[in-house]
Amino acid sequence: MAILAIDYGDKRIGIAIAQDGWIKPLDVIINESKEKAIEQIKALIEKNKITKVVVGLPKPLKMTTNERLVITKNFAEQLKNKIFVPVEFSSEIFTTKLAKTFSYAKKQQKYIDSRAACFILEQYLNSKKDTNKKETINKQD
Repeated sequence: MAILAIDYGDKRIGIAIAQDGWIKPLDVIINESKEKAIEQIKALIEKNKITKVVVGLPKPLKMTTNERLVITKNFAEQLKNKIFVPVEFSSEIFTTKLAKTFSYAKKQQKYIDSRAACFILEQYLNSKKDTNKKETINKQD
């Protein structure tokens, strides 16, 4: 199973893939237009035989809706209508900050958005592991 993660931004879209037990960042997509970005993501899905897409949601710490959240959900909805794999969401809270922490050299700065997508994917996969453990425990009871 191969999963593609997206860290959606107005200027850049970070992309990461989980495949064969590894998570790796891919090149950032320059967000010139939603349509062009969706076409590039579709190409990545086909090329890498992606079975699921995870979009990072910028949930605020307080339980309110913000503009960034609405924009990201709208993009994800447009993406869903153009691809044939399921789209799920995962929190992207602090992922860019983490990515910046691990990007030491100037050369690595251009990968911050894709590294943020790696963290989104890692959080998503960890949440699925936790859910599976809880289901196993409940079945044993």
